Amino acid sequence: MITLNLRDGSTRKYDPAIQEERDQLNKLGKSPKEIENITGILINSQSYTMALPIPQRFRRVFFIVEMVKKNGGEARGIRMILQADDIRSIATMYFGTEPRMVKYFIKKTGKQRFNPEV
Repeated sequence: MITLNLRDGSTRKYDPAIQEERDQLNKLGKSPKEIENITGILINSQSYTMALPIPQRFRRVFFIVEMVKKNGGEARGIRMILQADDIRSIATMYFGTEPRMVKYFIKKTGKQRFNPEV
């Protein structure tokens, strides 16, 4: 379950396991008007929660939510990719694992300054 915290204090809930809700959530994540109203995102699964703030002072911010699947198609977790200008953060929450596992990755994706072929 993904919960969006909005600027006016209200929340919206989406289930990423349902394709229609995931598509609606990804459509919101690509809209600059909608991103301005979102202050944070909660990813909930099996009694644990990961909170992600939405960066505020960037020119371009968007996010994508996808399901992490095994080879057989069984859902293994939820992945959220958040891009803010040249900074990308990827938060992955796995379910059905013991111990519980969350992976967070942040990277600057700016221009390459060194060309090894020159």
